[in-house]
Amino acid sequence: HRAVLAHDGLELGQALQAGVGARMLVGGDDLRFALFLGDFHRHDLVIEAAGKQQLISPTSKAALAYDPRTGKELWRVNTPYPVFSPPSAANDRIYFGMGHGDLVNTAEQVRANEILKLTQQGRSRAEIEEKTRHIKPGGEVWCLDLKKGTGEQSIVRDKKWPVRAGQTVLGAVVVGPERNRIYFGSRDGKLYCCDAETGEVKAARDLHAPIVTSPAVGKEYAYVVSGDGRLHCISIQDDTLDPLWDTPLGGPGLYVSSPTVARGHVYVGTAADGLRCIGRVGKRPPAIWTHGDRGGRVERSSIPPRSQLDWRYPREEGPKIAVTAPLLCLGEMPAKPPQEGKNRVERESPIFVPCVLDGKPSLIKLRPNTDAKQGREAKKFSDEERLVWTVPFERPIRIAPVGVGTTIYVVDGEPGHEGRTLRCIDAVTGRVNWAMTIAPDAPGRMSLDANHLVVWTKPNTITCYPTLTPAPP
Repeated sequence: HRAVLAHDGLELGQALQAGVGARMLVGGDDLRFALFLGDFHRHDLVIEAAGKQQLISPTSKAALAYDPRTGKELWRVNTPYPVFSPPSAANDRIYFGMGHGDLVNTAEQVRANEILKLTQQGRSRAEIEEKTRHIKPGGEVWCLDLKKGTGEQSIVRDKKWPVRAGQTVLGAVVVGPERNRIYFGSRDGKLYCCDAETGEVKAARDLHAPIVTSPAVGKEYAYVVSGDGRLHCISIQDDTLDPLWDTPLGGPGLYVSSPTVARGHVYVGTAADGLRCIGRVGKRPPAIWTHGDRGGRVERSSIPPRSQLDWRYPREEGPKIAVTAPLLCLGEMPAKPPQEGKNRVERESPIFVPCVLDGKPSLIKLRPNTDAKQGREAKKFSDEERLVWTVPFERPIRIAPVGVGTTIYVVDGEPGHEGRTLRCIDAVTGRVNWAMTIAPDAPGRMSLDANHLVVWTKPNTITCYPTLTPAPP
């Protein structure tokens, strides 16, 4: 039942006289109190810490906390730079950025403007130097740990804190979905990813234009608007900050709108071209495995620095197996074909193994152990439970199979063998969708993308087939 309003210095009628940076709290139709903080500041944040609500408010060179009911100051933290960044909170910690410069001006321009103003006022050269020497490029991100105390006691100064950037940080410091990373942009043109606990910079991606807005961070991607009018999509998996795509938002101008993500779209406001809606709702692209002899990763989940044996197939008393070509993984997929009337689909991440099993050339599907997560129980399987299906072949598979989505492509035999075949196999059921003969002396190696399969079908011939249909080509 309370609204926090920021006042930029305009007159508030008879209730308040004109003042720069007024802050007021309104309950119902009554003005409860007003705070004059003496300088321009931007965004507030209401949190609960130490059993009480606190209104966190950045100012020109401080971050303050008030009682949101009475306006009483609870604590303050003085800062070396102006704080324009909206505060963020997670795990009883508060994060905010700072630095000289604003949405329009760099630190150099701010200093030049201040020198001009003082010169017009008739100040001496020494006085001007004294009043402007502190205005220089640079930015920082601070962390306040409210478990350690309030005010100056809460400033985290150990490990890698504060995080330093080349220029000011104007947008919010966004806490990632796992709450162990923070992301922010700077006027130096870089998007930063840092450890939320230690402040260590895990990655920094240079977008080659100032960033004065807040990033929008999802589970896998971050969306950032750069000062040259482009929207960037950045992967945040494995702390890589790999750029995936970028698109123009309009003509030259001032881009100060932070992106918002909803319903499969990214929304961005522009000064000259209105509200832009980027993207379209669609399905997640299918997993692709075309690494061949090089091995690889179908997912970008982290790999632990140490490991131990989780399972093996077969066990010592099980069937005899000899692996004949690189394994194939296609990530998570349905464990069984969809059934009518059942909305819940059990999923698994199987491994496909070209092998000779008990003397028979085969491609087999193995089910790995499941972890206890997302409501599932951890489960370990016997050899019989682990082997999902077997597709027999006339000759051993020597060439690395490839796959996309739930479809696998396999060439058996080696160059020189008669009757070699290329087979298209359903990864869920093991059904052979189609098979075709290739030349005995064909290399047989394959590659693919989401729409095309490319195969050496003859010694001097590469053939391209569509992957969008299980029907024979």
